[in-house]
Amino acid sequence: MLHTDIAQFYPSIYTHSVPWVLHTKAIAKAGVNNMALVGNVLDKELQACQLGQTKGVAIGPDTSLGVAELLLSPLDERIKLECDVVGGCRFIDDIELTFRTLADADKALTRIEALLSELELQPNALKTRIEELPVELESKFVSELRRDLPDATNAPPSQWVDYFNRAFSLARADRTTGVLRYAVAALSGVRPTAKAWDAAQRLLWQCVTIDPGSIRYVVDVLAINRLVGLKVPDPLIATAAVDSVIRTSAAAGHSSEVVWSIWAAMYIGFPIGVDSQSAITGMDDALVASAAMMASTTTTAFSQPFDPALWKSWFQKIASSKSTGSLSMRPIGEDGSLPKWQRRRSRKTRVLPFFEARELPSSWITPEPPMFRSVHFLQGAAVAAEEEVPADENVRGGAAV
Repeated sequence: MLHTDIAQFYPSIYTHSVPWVLHTKAIAKAGVNNMALVGNVLDKELQACQLGQTKGVAIGPDTSLGVAELLLSPLDERIKLECDVVGGCRFIDDIELTFRTLADADKALTRIEALLSELELQPNALKTRIEELPVELESKFVSELRRDLPDATNAPPSQWVDYFNRAFSLARADRTTGVLRYAVAALSGVRPTAKAWDAAQRLLWQCVTIDPGSIRYVVDVLAINRLVGLKVPDPLIATAAVDSVIRTSAAAGHSSEVVWSIWAAMYIGFPIGVDSQSAITGMDDALVASAAMMASTTTTAFSQPFDPALWKSWFQKIASSKSTGSLSMRPIGEDGSLPKWQRRRSRKTRVLPFFEARELPSSWITPEPPMFRSVHFLQGAAVAAEEEVPADENVRGGAAV
């Protein structure tokens, strides 16, 4: 069995590879400015989400999952045609394939490296291996945590403590497999009792201070318990953990964790610390800027005056009418004009401005919004019909894979 995944997959995606896959590299390079090619349109929109960069796409939005499938589905077909594969599967960028012989597996790995290279990608050497069957069906930590999972409806605080003691021990022993992320996600079907709720929250937020990437799963579990179990998250417990994540992640440029932290503050309803706010406004990241602008205009998450000099240097602020209460922000060039591709219009289509924030439906910012993972509050440039697009449709967005 061959196991491999792609090194730094989302940050390594070359946006020009989208038209390569859709139209072939020869056609795409010959018509690099041809906006009749849908691949070129997608390429430009992906660049817009990264302030014009051609390397990397955002981590987290469903649109990025769509991009991943667009790039890797053709890879699946070529592997089936060009390698002697018996069976296998791919989950986003994680690949498992079976072969009759070790020699077949070696040849396939060499071919996969070549196919990824055509897309400016490469395998993750640390996670690439060839094993003789049979192999374990799942990681050992999964089996161990499943045995210790708290009772679904009647677990006392001691069961929560025992579960997280085990999770922390396993995470300390192996820091590369996302133990805490699995441990938190596995709790989505567990409903803490009123007596255990305080301990459960503290233990969940402790995971975030150890592994900031687990914040999305922590907020997920809190949201489920709020909507289904009517358990209100304690903002005082959340504040310290979120501030810690922001200060650590902002300094390292980890925008995904910072965006999730901002969303947690919006959803639970607590102010982000002053030092953390300063760290956020110093990040050179458009998605963080978009999330922070939404938080500052729709909630009380930002308590200090919101006037980031860095972000103001990117955008030209245009206040909309008081009737909508919306704020539009358009990227500007050095001469103060919109980029040429943002100005293009045709009789049938138009481009909505990059990072255009519109008034949100009130249900999205009340204490009980819809299941929050379906709320996509970040939206890059979008191609829309000539008629005005309703605010809900423009902001929600998202592609299912």
